[in-house]
Amino acid sequence: MAFSTSWSQYNYHVFLSLRGKDTGKGFGDHLYTALEQAGFHTFRDDDEIVRREELDIELQKAMQESKLFLVVFSKDFASSTWCLDQLVKIMDLRPVFYVDPMLVSDQADSYAAAFASHEENSKEKAEIWRAALREVSDLGGMVLQDGYQAEFVQDIVKELFSQHVFGKANPNDGFMEHSLRAVKYCCGIPLALREWGTFLSDIDISEWNNALDKLEAILHNGIFKVLRVSYDSLKDDLARRLFLHIACFFIGMESDYVTKILDGCELFAKAGIQDLVDRFLLTIGENNRLIMHPLLRDMAREIVRQESPDDPGRRSRLWSHDDSISVLRENTVCVYFCASLAPFSFFISHLSLMFYELVGEVLKYLT
Repeated sequence: MAFSTSWSQYNYHVFLSLRGKDTGKGFGDHLYTALEQAGFHTFRDDDEIVRREELDIELQKAMQESKLFLVVFSKDFASSTWCLDQLVKIMDLRPVFYVDPMLVSDQADSYAAAFASHEENSKEKAEIWRAALREVSDLGGMVLQDGYQAEFVQDIVKELFSQHVFGKANPNDGFMEHSLRAVKYCCGIPLALREWGTFLSDIDISEWNNALDKLEAILHNGIFKVLRVSYDSLKDDLARRLFLHIACFFIGMESDYVTKILDGCELFAKAGIQDLVDRFLLTIGENNRLIMHPLLRDMAREIVRQESPDDPGRRSRLWSHDDSISVLRENTVCVYFCASLAPFSFFISHLSLMFYELVGEVLKYLT
């Protein structure tokens, strides 16, 4: 399994291909869930789920936008023409054998029976499928022997992570415990994981706990820089302002409510929020609420903090209760505020202070 040096072009970390009838409601579900929980954004290609023709374009797009492929070879995998067609299209593979890989390579037993049937329909296509199976079996893979599926799934997830961070399937003793802690902190964001790995590569393992404590307390500069690429790539200033507003004030709030507020600032919030979702900078969760990855939130707030590191009153936004109170007491100018940070009666009592949004070099009064 090869990992390229750039992840920015990929929308999915893993393209998971399996035969739902064999594994979909058991092993397949467990594997998909474990990958997602470990931070690997996964597209699931299940022959029982993805069958409608109108989804074919979406499926091909997901293939092109996936970093690596994970194929589960089960007993009746070869009987599914859908699975075989997808296999032919996959070039870089990380096979997981739910059966003995020799069955896949030699096309014996259930695979032989399936191909006998396929050859009756199209001998030419059957030979293409045979070649793909022989090629993938030569890559080797992990075989589920008699045992607990849950443990096997965790082994797959750990190996994928170790390959990504350390460049090898099995890291040195003691590294995995710290690695899993880092995965939780980075929530699988590839660029963040790479910066984390670079940062810790020259540190003795005995110092990793302290280093991770610091990483969790303060956004590491390297991680900040790579995450900021996503912010800088937003199409215009309106999109960047919308992203910062949401990160500072509106995480966890209902999307329609936020749209109504921000449309008052002429930010075209509905289309802007969808653009952020499409770029994986924002998620719409249960009850239509806005969810943002903690690292992306911290990156956005660090951008605002750097506007004036030592003087909160000169920043474009205030979200910290302590900073807000400090600015109010000192009668300095706050250019943006969130009323949820303190009772409105507290703010209204400071009549000498007016609230604005900074638009370029123009201060716009917020009513």
